[in-house]
Amino acid sequence: MMKILYRYFTLLLYCCLFYSNANDFGFIISLIFYFINGTFNFPEPQLERAIIFGLITGIAVWFGILIFKLLDILKIRHLDSNKMILAIT
Repeated sequence: MMKILYRYFTLLLYCCLFYSNANDFGFIISLIFYFINGTFNFPEPQLERAIIFGLITGIAVWFGILIFKLLDILKIRHLDSNKMILAIT
């Protein structure tokens, strides 16, 4: 049971990190301009906003994955119970 919870927790962590990094694309462009021109033009609130939006998106994706996994488990149980009913008759 703990192994399953650990897998879902790591999946949550990966989702949040991926979407936080995906939202920081503007930060990467600002770093490139910093190395070319020597000025860093990326406001701090924008970075905070990107991290928060990444966390929200990661959690939403994680919940979607969790819901679809649970629906698959329920569908398999429903199919197994139908097979048992057909086998009895």
